Amino acid sequence: MTVSDADVDRILKDRKADIEKKYEESKLAYLVPKGVKAERVFVAVKPDATAEDEKAARAKIDAAKKELDGGAKFEDVAQKFSSDPAATDLGWVSLGSSGFGKSLEEAVFKLKPGETSDVIRERLGFSIVKALEEREAKEKPLAEVQRDLAKDLVKEEKSKELAKTAADQALQKVKAGESLAAQFPKTEAKEGEKAADVKKPEAQTTETFHPYGGFIPGIGSVPKVTSAVFALGGDKRTPDAPVEDQNAFFVFDLKTRERPDMSKFDSQKDELRERLVGQKQAELRKAWFDDLRKDAKVVENEDLLTYEETSPGVRNRRRGG
Repeated sequence: MTVSDADVDRILKDRKADIEKKYEESKLAYLVPKGVKAERVFVAVKPDATAEDEKAARAKIDAAKKELDGGAKFEDVAQKFSSDPAATDLGWVSLGSSGFGKSLEEAVFKLKPGETSDVIRERLGFSIVKALEEREAKEKPLAEVQRDLAKDLVKEEKSKELAKTAADQALQKVKAGESLAAQFPKTEAKEGEKAADVKKPEAQTTETFHPYGGFIPGIGSVPKVTSAVFALGGDKRTPDAPVEDQNAFFVFDLKTRERPDMSKFDSQKDELRERLVGQKQAELRKAWFDDLRKDAKVVENEDLLTYEETSPGVRNRRRGG
């Protein structure tokens, strides 16, 4: 879909509070971390390298260091000795998020602009890095990103309008006698295509909904749809309008109604009580955790975040905790 300047200007004028809310919710995306712009001389060492391979790579990087110490230009040495001349520009390096590894990142951050490091054994081989410039961490202000946020809101708005229109049309066809299955047949993935890539809506027949919750495969719990289902009276099978739930619009056609068998109630009392107690306990746990988060202090676990080599040819994957 296209977003015009007029659309953006309208959102900036009419939905200022929504823009501010969206900015607050996504502030981390607008945090520019402290960084150092750097370049490097890089001699690769493959994960399955032999001791002789590593020795040869070390000799090559030492030769590069000797030329630098002799006054050669860093750019010339990088092009001459690097395994991949295109990989010499590191761009902006930030601690923990650059992807170059802890050893190289820390070496870069020890340098002042214009300084060159000693030889570093990092996870992909040997490097010598040079710091070019540095920047402090900063947060992009709302004024700088508000047009982008407004564009996102325009897209959300238009998407919602399109979905609502399509749902209204589907509901009218159901009321006219055309089934949902006919309107939205199941689409099989073609050869080489994943089922998740088939994004056409399709009709589903759910299991029986209960007053305490309804579930749609692939969607999950749908409390608003459940309420709409049980709000139907008499012989009504469809809602008066599509139901908005889980950031989507639903149209349903009621297939069966089952009246409760009160004769079984006594035998199910204990089960129902246990289920309701479990739901209440879950609500209390969530409220307790939410309260803890308000005053929580988040710290990084270096043991989990590390992604350094533990020995030649063996490296730990980076993990987040």
